[in-house]
Amino acid sequence: PAALRGLADRQAGAMVALDGETGEGTFGYRAWAGGVPADEALAEMWLKGYYFNIENPEGVMRGDKPLLREMGPYHWVWHREQRDVAWRKDDSGERHVRYRTYEHYSLDPSRSVPGAHADDNVTTVNAAILAALSLAGPIAGQLSPAEELVVAELVSELQRRFPKRFTDLLFVNRTVAQLAFGFDDPLIAQLLATIPMISSLLPLGAGIPGLSGHANMTEIPTEESEDMSEQDAGLPHAKGVGNYTMWKGYESIKCCASLPCNADTQVPVWPTPEQNQVTGSDGTMFGPGVRSTDELVVWAEEVNRSSTLVNVDGERSDVDGVPTLRFTIKHDDYLSAQVYPANARWFAYGPSGVMNATRCGLGLPLFLSKPHFLDVQGAFNGTELGGGDAPLLSRIHGDVMPDRALHDTMLDVEPTSGATLNGLQRLQANVWLDAKVLATGRTKNVTLFEDISPALVPLMWLEKGGVATPLALKQVKKNLRLLKAATVVLTTTGVLGCVLCAAGLASVGRLVWRALLAPREEGVENEASEALLDSVENSPQTRGPGGGGHA
Repeated sequence: PAALRGLADRQAGAMVALDGETGEGTFGYRAWAGGVPADEALAEMWLKGYYFNIENPEGVMRGDKPLLREMGPYHWVWHREQRDVAWRKDDSGERHVRYRTYEHYSLDPSRSVPGAHADDNVTTVNAAILAALSLAGPIAGQLSPAEELVVAELVSELQRRFPKRFTDLLFVNRTVAQLAFGFDDPLIAQLLATIPMISSLLPLGAGIPGLSGHANMTEIPTEESEDMSEQDAGLPHAKGVGNYTMWKGYESIKCCASLPCNADTQVPVWPTPEQNQVTGSDGTMFGPGVRSTDELVVWAEEVNRSSTLVNVDGERSDVDGVPTLRFTIKHDDYLSAQVYPANARWFAYGPSGVMNATRCGLGLPLFLSKPHFLDVQGAFNGTELGGGDAPLLSRIHGDVMPDRALHDTMLDVEPTSGATLNGLQRLQANVWLDAKVLATGRTKNVTLFEDISPALVPLMWLEKGGVATPLALKQVKKNLRLLKAATVVLTTTGVLGCVLCAAGLASVGRLVWRALLAPREEGVENEASEALLDSVENSPQTRGPGGGGHA
């Protein structure tokens, strides 16, 4: 059995390996590379955005609870293509593939909320200003005299621009496209022009990253605009296929994924080298022979760290007739440090179910969770975040009740090949909203938004999804039948003690190998693989007692 599993793993590895140098490329390479017409694509990918519109900004400034209205879905078709692809071989003989990723998103109104447009406005928290005020937040006596002068000048400029009220400062209208993919903030640009010294105190720029963690590229990335990424090509050993060895020029993360980073300001994001190491796959492949007891590691650029996925209680799923194992994020990854002390290294000091992303938010009190606060401790029955025993969601109004089927992350992985046939990553961005105290002198502070009731306010949540196309599933089903057929032949050969076992093994290996590399065009069949299937599926060993059906 071990030998048969080894053969199956090797042949499945030939299917998923990132080999684009042989013919038209392997199945795995073609699915990974993209850049083909829709009718030839092996994967359909999308990004869905749901946005929380704040209906009562004036009331919030007076201390009322935020009244939220969810807008969406906004369904963006996700076009991804790997460019400048090149291969290298390391000292141990393993091959790696280097590339730059071109990503573009286009709104599909037919699969979005009726009347959806990329320029639809959302009233939301002004994340850029909130970040600036949070960074400038140390109280009087904690800043140098020069720094206090800068903060005082910032406060004076804000008071000059907003003489009557700060509502227009704290809340802004942004389009759904801006919130997802980023924008240039006009107020931050004006403040930097008016008070140049701000940049010496606050690491701010006018460019505000989108909450999707991705830019909607309008140009092909170049050597000047983006560094190379690198993944294990799965050759000659397939088990590590898809694992990152470098992400956008980094083997160890020294810059937050969503932020610009200059060479002279690079610092590790997390406290230890192990945390900063770029490890895991991109979630599309995990190597052949995946079992329900395995822990799958993915590099999650949105949170600047690796995450672990597990199969819970042997849960299985089905993708158009192909059996799969369902994996979801390991429960430990979301636990509070108070419950799971090891998570203190991720600064997880809030309630369980909430990830602290402030470190990569330019000071913005940003926290990530599953959508609609799924699995957040205290969301409905009390919480320690911000103090007090009131439920977290008692601080806001709106329909945010969670549904695991709609709001959890899940990957459906075909175990023989280790390929993900259906994947849904779901993540919600939230900000902690409260009063801001700024130092404007050695003994003088000013408080902004002093009447606001502290609350964790959701901004938006996103679903990044991908599913194998019918063309891909057809090829996967054929390849799985071939592997099953090969196993039957080898088992039968072993039982009979055939003296030609070695020759038969080699022949079957060649047939399966040729089948896995068969062209994908409709109507082109591999005669060797079809002959193998016909002979095996009609043999006595694969037929039931009545002479029909598979055993």
